[in-house]
Amino acid sequence: LKKAGYGIVVYERRYRGFIALSARGIIAAIFCKPPSRQKEKRPAPSNLFRKPRIRALITEGFGGLIMANVTLGRTGIVVEQNGFGALPIQRVGFEEAGKLLNRALDGGMNLIDTARAYSDSEEKIGRAIAHRRQEYTLATKTGATTPEGFRRDLDTSLRLLKTDHIDIYQFHCAGQCYRPDDGTGMYECMLEAKRQGKILHIAATAHKIGIAEEMVDSGLYECMQFPFSYLAGERDIALVERCKRQDVGFIAMKGLSGGLINNSRAACAFIAQYANVAAIWGVQRESELDQFLQCIREGVELTDERKA
Repeated sequence: LKKAGYGIVVYERRYRGFIALSARGIIAAIFCKPPSRQKEKRPAPSNLFRKPRIRALITEGFGGLIMANVTLGRTGIVVEQNGFGALPIQRVGFEEAGKLLNRALDGGMNLIDTARAYSDSEEKIGRAIAHRRQEYTLATKTGATTPEGFRRDLDTSLRLLKTDHIDIYQFHCAGQCYRPDDGTGMYECMLEAKRQGKILHIAATAHKIGIAEEMVDSGLYECMQFPFSYLAGERDIALVERCKRQDVGFIAMKGLSGGLINNSRAACAFIAQYANVAAIWGVQRESELDQFLQCIREGVELTDERKA
């Protein structure tokens, strides 16, 4: 490990493996020994880094952020599990929005999600952090229902965000599963934009579970954004598992259930149970943002107290 440039932080007996970090301070690997003859059920090694005690050890040893990384399905994009939802920044000024966005990046959030429909949100992102474009994955949305509207929205988003490409481009609150040759021309617009290099991955957001399921099953979409919180029902949880099986990235919106949930640590702890889910948290105050950045620094577990 040392020859490969990793630093060994701790040997964890329960997992029978070493925790290793790259020189950049990002978790790189776990190397586990073969299991012993004991038949007790052991936690999955992939969940080890979500344990607050382990995260604290690494933070103390390396003085850096501990990233609970999530791969967004077959996009191959790897992001911190807790991302920045940019809807609320339309309600604050440009200066305050800039402070929030830069603080979020500094604190480890590297998924920024916005939409053409969020008034000046895209413009605020472009002004504040376009110069840091290599540090974050950018997702935005179009609510257009015609090819003309799609192209207009995309070009406007690129201009306001001050970028030459969108990493994840989403049909916003999709009312149907757009497909090639369905007569709308909408999916063809996605393919055209991808060929032109204006977008990298085709995705959608949905609020109706049936539409979300159809889009995931279609094989046409690389990422799905859907409401998901600890108030989720069995069908919502099944959608997360469906995305995992289909290798579709899952972005959780409304993790605080539109304000019904007021315990951010419990909300983060719920999401942390799902290794294929990245959440976007909408904030408009530094005090709100700091709660989520604390979860990134320290890690959270869904304890019995938080479940209650």
